Order: sequence, then C-alpha cells, then structure tokens
Amino acid sequence: MPRLEQLAHFFPRIWTPPTLFILILMAISAQEYLLFHTLVELFTILVAMTLFVVIWHTYAFSRNHYFMALGCGYFWVGIIDMIHTLTYSGMGLITTASSYPAVQLWLVARFGEAFLLLLAPILFHTSLRRIRLFILMGAITILCIWMVFSGHFPEAYQKGIGLTPFKIYSEYIIIVILALSIIHLMLNRARMERDILRLMTIAIILTILAEAAFTTYISLYGSANMVGHIFKFFSFWLVFEAIIRTTLTEPYKILARDAGAYDAVQDPIIVVDDSGMIRQANQAAAGFAGCPKEELFG
Repeated sequence: MPRLEQLAHFFPRIWTPPTLFILILMAISAQEYLLFHTLVELFTILVAMTLFVVIWHTYAFSRNHYFMALGCGYFWVGIIDMIHTLTYSGMGLITTASSYPAVQLWLVARFGEAFLLLLAPILFHTSLRRIRLFILMGAITILCIWMVFSGHFPEAYQKGIGLTPFKIYSEYIIIVILALSIIHLMLNRARMERDILRLMTIAIILTILAEAAFTTYISLYGSANMVGHIFKFFSFWLVFEAIIRTTLTEPYKILARDAGAYDAVQDPIIVVDDSGMIRQANQAAAGFAGCPKEELFG
C-alpha cells in the first residue's frame, strides 16, 4: 500500500507541468504552427543543455557514467535540433544546398539520440573519459551537419509529395534501435533505481511513438507532425526528470539526512548501493582512505 501511495504522488507531479505547457502550445498551434514548432524545439533544446550542465558539474559526486554519456550526447542532439529549428520551412534564417535541410537534420538528431540510448548502458560496466567522449560526439555531429549543408545527405522531403522513402525507412530503423535500447536498459535494470528505470523506459517509448508519427505526415505543418513533436516534448521531459532525480534530488536528500550523523561517528563508515558503488562516506572514512570523501563517491 505505501508503494501505491508513493506512485500516486509520483506520476501526477511529473506529468502535470508538461501537460499544462503542451496544452498551451497546442492552442498556439491552431493559430500559428510555426510558433508552436519553434517553442517546442526551444524547450527541448533548453532541456538538453540543462541536462549537460547539471550532469557535467555533478559528475564528481555521482560518478554515474551512464548519465554522463547521456548528458554529452543530448548536448550535441540539442545543437542539431537548434539548427533544425532555424532551418525549418518558413523560418528563412539559413539557406543550404538542400531544399528541406530541417528534415534531414531531424534524422541526424534522431539517429544520434537512438544510438546514444542504445549504447549508453554499456557504461554501467566500464569507466568513462568524458572529455574525449564529448569531443568524439562533437566531431561526429559536425561531420553530419556538414553533409547536410553541403548536399551530401540524401533528400528526406519533397514539396507536394511528402516524405522520401529514405526518410520513412530511416524512421523505421530508428524505431528498431530505440526498441533495442529498451531491451539493453532492462538487461542493466539492477544498476538503476526502479523509478529512474521506469522514467527512462517511458521516455524511450514516447520517442518511438514520435518516430512512428513522423513516418506518416505529408505537410510540414500537418497534424501528424504536431503529434510527433508532442511525443518528443514529453520524452525529453521524462529524461530531464530521471537525470535531475539521480544527480540532484536524491543525492542531496541523502546528504541532508545522513551527512551530519555519519560525520559525528568517529569510526569509518561508507554506504554502498546494490552494485557496490560508494554513495556516502563520513569524515573518518575519508581520513582512513587519505583523500577527500567526495573522491570516494562512485
């Protein structure tokens, strides 16, 4: 019963803010779809950048390699989404060799996000050199953007016809990769808290639904396009919730509750999670190890 009560409070708190925001955006879309698209994309870009900043600066405490990889990856996904927004039909801010670069950039971003979600769980088992990973992801991103702007990326949309076969089949491939990422995540579920695993799984399912919607539209301003962006909006929100809970909310709750009590004990004390990772230590343990206690975490 306590578990059910916890879930009853947990999910409304997560779903209410994005639902209210998306209802406002849907009202806007009825009058001006381009503004709706721009606001949704700007929100997801802001979320991606915030994730990166939070994860990067809390990594010394959390030592969560999985979320560190997600933070680096979502930063570059956000960069691509930003250029996608600026090149969207009707914006008229950037011209390229391609007729509809925004659709091509969308595919680049979604392929990047799908492979990121598929491969990130590997880091539950291995160490991470985050600067090298960030630079590698950046190099791949820049190469893909150059391919789009130089006309070396296949066309994804034709005016009056709709999506090209390349675009449709690419979306199906992305869906398969995302489905595999759920399986990969489940295989590593012992290394994640249940609520965080649930949030990440639902986020990936929403991304799959978004990609399914993006296989059907003909108009860049159509209802299927809008539905896909709504699913994307909720997906990014849940990833944001998962990472904020892991890197900020839960650790600092533990610190606030336990740090004073642990430090008052003169004997060394450490607290480990189910995988054996050190999540808490007192000053006596730090003195015994000969290093600051923050270096023991993870």
